[in-house]
Amino acid sequence: MGDVGGYLYSETTSTNRVYVERRFTDPRGHGFAAEEVNNFTDRLKGFDARVEGYNNEANGPDRRIVNRDGTSTWIQDKYYNSAKGSVDAAFGSETGQYRYLKDGKPMQLEVPADQHEEAVKLMKERIESGRVPGVSDPAEAENLVRKGSLTYKQAVNIAKAGTIPSLKYDAARSVVSSTCAFGISYGIDFILCLNAGLSPQEAAGEAASNAVLTGGATFASEFITSQLMKTGSAELLAPSTDAVARWMGKDACEALVAASKSGAVNLSGKELAAQASRILSSKAVFTGVFTAVLTVPDAIDLVNGRISKGQFVKNLAVVVAAIAAGEAGGAIGMIVLKVPILGTAAGKVIGSLLGAGAGYLAADVIADQVFKDDADAMYEIVADRFAYYCEEYVVGVSDGEKLADSLNERLDAETLRDMFAAEDREAYVDGIVEPLFEGLAQSRTYEEVPNDYVIRTAMLERLQGIVFLH
Repeated sequence: MGDVGGYLYSETTSTNRVYVERRFTDPRGHGFAAEEVNNFTDRLKGFDARVEGYNNEANGPDRRIVNRDGTSTWIQDKYYNSAKGSVDAAFGSETGQYRYLKDGKPMQLEVPADQHEEAVKLMKERIESGRVPGVSDPAEAENLVRKGSLTYKQAVNIAKAGTIPSLKYDAARSVVSSTCAFGISYGIDFILCLNAGLSPQEAAGEAASNAVLTGGATFASEFITSQLMKTGSAELLAPSTDAVARWMGKDACEALVAASKSGAVNLSGKELAAQASRILSSKAVFTGVFTAVLTVPDAIDLVNGRISKGQFVKNLAVVVAAIAAGEAGGAIGMIVLKVPILGTAAGKVIGSLLGAGAGYLAADVIADQVFKDDADAMYEIVADRFAYYCEEYVVGVSDGEKLADSLNERLDAETLRDMFAAEDREAYVDGIVEPLFEGLAQSRTYEEVPNDYVIRTAMLERLQGIVFLH
């Protein structure tokens, strides 16, 4: 269950992020990339940094940093191919005045790292000519112009798929998400394992193993999806998601947009449907990649002959059903389960958990009616060979139970897959089972057979007065 919690967290955060980063494919996509990367870098430095430009407010801020004293630093990003272009873009074409003000004060102007020095000189000239409201000291240009974490060329490359800066950025973002998914998965599974009767040490080991798999799948899914989104692949789904958004209606679209932190507000009906459609297509791409990532291990085992085609199809069906049910449960939860204070996001999480859990169980039960698990078939072989050796070694109930416990410790999922892939499965099982019985035989103590005198004496005592022995 912990992996479900981790996956749901990943689905929510990753979908929001890839939806936002679809803007990278716009003609001015490198500017949006600069906003996101600069904000991400500030957060890594410990700042409470937030992107504010999603609502496209005229002359509004792109970013905001909430300072420890409660005040805010408002930032406008300009990433043009020259320092002059970046600075000029911050001034009105008609008035010639600096146009980015918050409460009457100029916002900081964030420019490419390689343009910073020149941009400061240009800003000083603007201040001297009285074109920055409320600022008269040219030295204030140092505080007004903010050095971005990226150069112009880096911003351009991050907005593209397959470039080194793009790969590095997506990997860094995916590491953060996968770490959070790891923690969520570990926490849930640790508690469940303790409740199941495992010791704290055993629970910690089991939870850690599952969490590593969850974190790895999350990292791969988000990284691959981020790169795909930069190719514009989500646009291929637009006709389908447009139709779904229209079918959903206004209330469902509003709930979907509200659950996305990047969703704009006060949209018209048409704009709302378009926004919902883009979110849906982003979800579709991520879900497709996520499903593929989760089935890769099974695909490898299928190719290597370690599982059957039926087992592969069953596993795939269960994964798809669980993801689909989780998505449906989340959608219903956003509308029906509006938790006070927490709002639609909490409803989505609750609905997704319930939906995914129910979908997994239902799909597993149905699939069991169609496909027999490879593990069940392997256990039948093990049971047959175990019974054979019990007869051969004349094993009693007590010793049989001890041997069964020892055998179960050796029959993990990896062993069962190797058994399935073996040319002679009975021989493979014998290699595991027979040494256990040999060990039992060697541990037995053997008594000498009594001689004739001892036997005769014992019989005389037992049969005294009944049978005459001579």
